[in-house]
Amino acid sequence: MSEYVDFHHVDPHQADMHDRLRNWARWCYGRPTHWIQPMFRSYRSATKHWYGEEVRVEVDAIDAQATEKAVSALPAYHRDAVRWCYVYRSPPAGAARQIGCTLVMLQKYVIDGRQMLINRKV
Repeated sequence: MSEYVDFHHVDPHQADMHDRLRNWARWCYGRPTHWIQPMFRSYRSATKHWYGEEVRVEVDAIDAQATEKAVSALPAYHRDAVRWCYVYRSPPAGAARQIGCTLVMLQKYVIDGRQMLINRKV
Protein backbone atom coordinates (compact mmCIF):
# COMPACT_ATOMS: atom_id res chain seq x y z
CA MET A 1 0.00 0.00 0.00
CA SER A 2 1.41 3.40 -0.92
CA GLU A 3 1.84 6.25 1.50
CA TYR A 4 -0.43 9.31 1.20
CA VAL A 5 1.46 12.42 0.16
CA ASP A 6 -0.02 15.88 0.73
CA PHE A 7 1.57 18.24 -1.79
CA HIS A 8 -0.44 21.21 -0.47
CA HIS A 9 1.14 21.17 2.97
CA VAL A 10 3.75 23.89 3.54
CA ASP A 11 5.78 24.10 6.73
CA PRO A 12 5.37 27.46 8.54
CA HIS A 13 9.05 28.36 8.18
CA GLN A 14 8.72 28.00 4.39
CA ALA A 15 5.52 30.06 4.07
CA ASP A 16 7.25 33.23 2.83
CA MET A 17 9.11 31.33 0.11
CA HIS A 18 5.86 29.56 -0.80
CA ASP A 19 4.20 32.95 -1.36
CA ARG A 20 7.13 34.13 -3.48
CA LEU A 21 6.97 30.93 -5.54
CA ARG A 22 3.23 31.41 -6.06
CA ASN A 23 3.97 34.95 -7.31
CA TRP A 24 6.62 33.47 -9.63
CA ALA A 25 4.11 30.89 -10.89
CA ARG A 26 1.56 33.61 -11.71
CA TRP A 27 4.31 35.46 -13.58
CA CYS A 28 5.22 32.30 -15.52
CA TYR A 29 1.58 31.51 -16.26
CA GLY A 30 0.87 34.97 -17.65
CA ARG A 31 3.68 34.82 -20.18
CA PRO A 32 2.68 33.75 -23.69
CA THR A 33 4.10 30.38 -24.72
CA HIS A 34 2.87 30.39 -28.29
CA TRP A 35 2.47 32.79 -31.15
CA ILE A 36 -0.93 34.48 -31.69
CA GLN A 37 -2.22 35.67 -35.05
CA PRO A 38 -1.89 39.50 -35.17
CA MET A 39 -5.59 40.03 -35.93
CA PHE A 40 -6.59 38.15 -32.73
CA ARG A 41 -4.00 39.71 -30.42
CA SER A 42 -6.31 42.52 -29.22
CA TYR A 43 -9.47 40.40 -29.12
CA ARG A 44 -11.46 40.56 -25.89
CA SER A 45 -14.32 38.21 -25.23
CA ALA A 46 -17.81 39.55 -24.59
CA THR A 47 -18.09 37.41 -21.45
CA LYS A 48 -17.13 40.40 -19.28
CA HIS A 49 -20.57 41.82 -20.08
CA TRP A 50 -22.18 38.79 -18.47
CA TYR A 51 -19.75 38.04 -15.65
CA GLY A 52 -18.02 41.34 -14.98
CA GLU A 53 -14.33 42.12 -15.00
CA GLU A 54 -11.91 39.40 -14.06
CA VAL A 55 -10.17 39.97 -10.75
CA ARG A 56 -6.43 39.37 -10.99
CA VAL A 57 -3.79 39.28 -8.32
CA GLU A 58 -0.97 41.70 -9.02
CA VAL A 59 2.36 40.10 -9.85
CA ASP A 60 5.67 41.48 -8.61
CA ALA A 61 7.62 40.97 -11.83
CA ILE A 62 11.00 41.99 -10.42
CA ASP A 63 10.76 39.46 -7.59
CA ALA A 64 9.44 36.83 -10.00
CA GLN A 65 12.42 37.28 -12.30
CA ALA A 66 14.83 36.95 -9.36
CA THR A 67 12.98 33.81 -8.29
CA GLU A 68 13.16 32.40 -11.83
CA LYS A 69 16.90 32.92 -11.83
CA ALA A 70 17.23 31.16 -8.47
CA VAL A 71 14.94 28.26 -9.43
CA SER A 72 16.86 27.69 -12.66
CA ALA A 73 20.07 27.36 -10.60
CA LEU A 74 18.67 24.52 -8.46
CA PRO A 75 19.83 20.92 -9.03
CA ALA A 76 17.87 19.22 -11.82
CA TYR A 77 15.51 17.06 -9.72
CA HIS A 78 14.69 19.90 -7.34
CA ARG A 79 14.25 22.39 -10.17
CA ASP A 80 11.88 20.09 -12.06
CA ALA A 81 9.90 19.29 -8.92
CA VAL A 82 9.49 22.96 -7.94
CA ARG A 83 8.46 23.90 -11.49
CA TRP A 84 5.95 21.05 -11.52
CA CYS A 85 4.50 22.00 -8.12
CA TYR A 86 4.02 25.69 -8.83
CA VAL A 87 3.83 26.21 -12.60
CA TYR A 88 2.71 23.05 -14.40
CA ARG A 89 0.40 21.57 -11.70
CA SER A 90 -0.20 18.34 -13.56
CA PRO A 91 -1.10 15.10 -11.73
CA PRO A 92 1.72 14.10 -9.36
CA ALA A 93 2.01 10.53 -10.66
CA GLY A 94 2.96 11.77 -14.12
CA ALA A 95 5.45 14.27 -12.72
CA ALA A 96 7.05 11.59 -10.55
CA ARG A 97 7.27 9.27 -13.53
CA GLN A 98 8.82 12.01 -15.69
CA ILE A 99 11.40 12.89 -13.03
CA GLY A 100 11.99 9.22 -12.25
CA CYS A 101 11.10 9.07 -8.57
CA THR A 102 8.33 8.06 -6.18
CA LEU A 103 5.62 10.40 -4.91
CA VAL A 104 7.34 10.58 -1.52
CA MET A 105 10.61 11.59 -3.18
CA LEU A 106 8.79 14.14 -5.35
CA GLN A 107 7.43 15.78 -2.21
CA LYS A 108 10.91 15.71 -0.67
CA TYR A 109 12.36 17.37 -3.78
CA VAL A 110 9.76 20.16 -3.55
CA ILE A 111 10.37 20.74 0.16
CA ASP A 112 14.15 20.59 -0.22
CA GLY A 113 13.99 22.90 -3.25
CA ARG A 114 12.08 25.50 -1.23
CA GLN A 115 14.62 25.16 1.57
CA MET A 116 17.52 25.61 -0.86
CA LEU A 117 15.94 28.82 -2.10
CA ILE A 118 15.54 30.04 1.48
CA ASN A 119 19.16 29.18 2.26
CA ARG A 120 20.37 31.06 -0.81
CA LYS A 121 18.49 34.14 0.47
CA VAL A 122 16.77 34.72 -2.84
